Formats: sequence, structure tokens, C-alpha cells
Amino acid sequence: MEAVSYTLFKNSHFVAEQCRDCALPGYLIVSSVHETSDLGGLGKEAAALLGPTLVHVVSAVKEVINPLRIYCAQFGEQHNQLHFHVFPRTKEITETYLMEKPEQRELIHGPVLLDWARAKYKGLLLSQDAEEIIERIRWTLNNAA
Repeated sequence: MEAVSYTLFKNSHFVAEQCRDCALPGYLIVSSVHETSDLGGLGKEAAALLGPTLVHVVSAVKEVINPLRIYCAQFGEQHNQLHFHVFPRTKEITETYLMEKPEQRELIHGPVLLDWARAKYKGLLLSQDAEEIIERIRWTLNNAA
């Protein structure tokens, strides 16, 4: 199997890519294709397409991975370009997280979990299984009715 392409979907204003820094399949970054650092910098057409684009991406991740929850967040601390993190919290990730952070068993703090996952899985190579999941997400994004 040839190396996986990180770009999974693109429309006139946004691109969805597998996160390059974190080897968790389905952790996608949705970025504006036009240079802007915040929502206020989006034109009317891009702003109107943002919600439907995020719904489309989240729906594809949900269909392929079926996680317990999907986080969708915009931070912009590391990269100034407007982008959104679409992060699937699977049963396996949740179990591993709670083994390391048992104090959050009553109430998981999503931003803390996301930060933990980005550190724990940083720099790891995608497995062949992960590449297959990414390809299924790509197919779903580009072939959904």
C-alpha cells in the first residue's frame, strides 16, 4: 500500500486533512483555504459554508469510526491560520485516558483529553489499519449523497 495522503476532502473554502502531528485516525484538521486567522476574516460565502462543511466532516468521522463523542474545536495557538480540530473520542482512547487520569472518571474534560492525546500520540507513525480507516473516511467524505 502506498503512503496515505493526508488531504481527505476539499471544497471552495475549506480543506479537511488527517492530523499530521497525532497518529489517531479520524483526528482531522479543517482549515480555511483562504488566509485568515479568525472567523471574522471569512467572507460571507465561506462563513455560510463553514457549518455545512463541519457537519459533513463530523458525520463522515462518526459513520466510519463510531466514537463515543466527537470534539470540534478552534484554538489557533500553534498555527495562526483559521482551523478546527475534529477529534473522535473512541472507547479505546477513553479507557487509556482514564487509566492515566482516573480523577476524571466522573466528568471527562474534553480539552484536557485532547491535549493529552496530542502529546501521547505525537510523532507516531500511522499503522496500516489506521491508513485503511483514513481511506474509508476519505471515501465517505467524497461519495456521500
